[in-house]
Amino acid sequence: MSQYTYAPLADSQIRFLRIQRHAATLQLVCDLERVVVPFGDGYTALSYTWGDLTPTRSVLIEGRNHDVPQNLFDFFQAYLVAHPGGSSPNGNLWVDQICINQLDHDERSQQVSMMDKIFRSASKVLVWLGCEPAMVEAARQVRYGDGDTSNAVATLLHHPYFSRVWIVQEVALARKKVIVCGDVQLEWSDLLDAVAKHFDVLDRIPAVVHEKEHYRTLEMCLYKYCWNDCHDPRDKLYGLLGLTAERWRINVNYNKSLLEVYLDAVCAVCEELFDILDPDCFYDGYIESPVNLENYRTTLLALGVAMGFPKNQLMGLGPFIEAIQVVYHSTYLRNISFSFTGLLHSKEREQDCAYDVTHPKANIAVRWGSIIATRRNPFVRDVIPRMGLQTASALSQDDVRGEDDEAGPAWDRWWFEHNGRTQYFICPHTDEVALSRSTEF
Repeated sequence: MSQYTYAPLADSQIRFLRIQRHAATLQLVCDLERVVVPFGDGYTALSYTWGDLTPTRSVLIEGRNHDVPQNLFDFFQAYLVAHPGGSSPNGNLWVDQICINQLDHDERSQQVSMMDKIFRSASKVLVWLGCEPAMVEAARQVRYGDGDTSNAVATLLHHPYFSRVWIVQEVALARKKVIVCGDVQLEWSDLLDAVAKHFDVLDRIPAVVHEKEHYRTLEMCLYKYCWNDCHDPRDKLYGLLGLTAERWRINVNYNKSLLEVYLDAVCAVCEELFDILDPDCFYDGYIESPVNLENYRTTLLALGVAMGFPKNQLMGLGPFIEAIQVVYHSTYLRNISFSFTGLLHSKEREQDCAYDVTHPKANIAVRWGSIIATRRNPFVRDVIPRMGLQTASALSQDDVRGEDDEAGPAWDRWWFEHNGRTQYFICPHTDEVALSRSTEF
C-alpha cells in the first residue's frame, strides 16, 4: 500500500486528527481535517516524546499508510481503550508527528511558529508518559496515594519526557494538563501536590514541572533550557520561542543551517539585551541598568555547546559575541533618543524637568513622570550586515594564519563585517593555547 501524501496547508491553517479502529481489520485509522485560524478550543493537543524513531508502526490516513514512532502508536492504542468509540466527544486531536508534514521544511517552519497558539488554545493537553509497567504503577500510586509515593514521584520525574526542549512551552502554555500512563490518568495538579509533600525529591524536579506562563526573556529561556534534549539541535532555539515576547520572535526556518540559526540567536539576544525601553512607550519608576553582559555571553556560549559546535570553535566564540555586543551597543546608543517629563529625584536634589536625554546612561536614581524612547535603528543586522564562521578546511593556510605564524596551523575563525571592515576571531586547536585572537582586515 502506498504512503500517504499530504495536501499543502495555507499559512492560516492547521490539521486536526480523528482516530478510530477499522471495524474489520482493527487497524488504526486516522482522518485529517484542515482548520483555519482561529481554530477555537474544541480539540486536545498531545505532548509526548517521539522516542526511538525506529522501528515504526503503520496507521492508515485516508486509506494510505503512514509510519509513526512506537511511542505514538502506543498512545493511540491507549487512547482508543479510553475512548472505545473513537475520538472523544470534543472530537479532534492535534499531534505534531501526523498533523505536520515533517518532510516539508517550509510547512514545518510555518507550523512550528504557531505551536504556542496551538497549545494555548487547546481545551486540554494530554501528557503521554508511555505504558511501561513501572511508569504506570508510579502514576497509579501518585493518583491514589498508594505505597511509597516519594519513589513514585521520582520515577515519573525521571521519564525522558521531562528533559525535552519542546515540552517546556507545551506545559507552560497549556490551560489544562492531564498525565496519561497506560490506562491511568493523573491530573497535573496531583503531581504537583505529590511533589510538594516529598521534599526529599525536590532536587530532582525538572524546572518545567512548575514552569508557568509569564514574561520571559529569550536569554532567560536559553539559560534554563538549552540543555534539554531534542532530535534537531536547531530546536534548542525554536522550541523555546513560544515562551518569549512577540517582538523577540525569530522567524522559524528549517531550511537554514545550524550555524545560521545560532547566529539568529546571537542577534536576537543582543537586541533583547539592549532593549532597555520599548519603543514609543511610557515608563514610570526606577531607571536601572537591567543588563549583565557576562550573563548574556555565558548563555550564548552555552547554547553553542548545547548545539554541538566543536570545542575549538567555541574558543573563538566568546570574543566574537563580545565584539558584536560592543559594536551594536555603541550604534544603539547613537540611534535612540529619550525624553521625559515630570519630577526628577536623585540623591542630591529634586527638580522639575522637561527635556531630552540623548545618553541613556544619565545618572538618575529614581524618576517620577513619564519617559518616551524612540529607536531608529534597532536591529543587529542593520549594524552588522554579515557574519559567519569560516572553517580552515575551506580556506588556504595563508588565509587563516596570523602574520607571525608562517609555519603555524590553519584555524577556523568567526567573522563579521561592520562599516566596510571585516573582523576575525581565530579559533585555536584544542591542543593549543586556549586563547582567541582578533584581527581586522
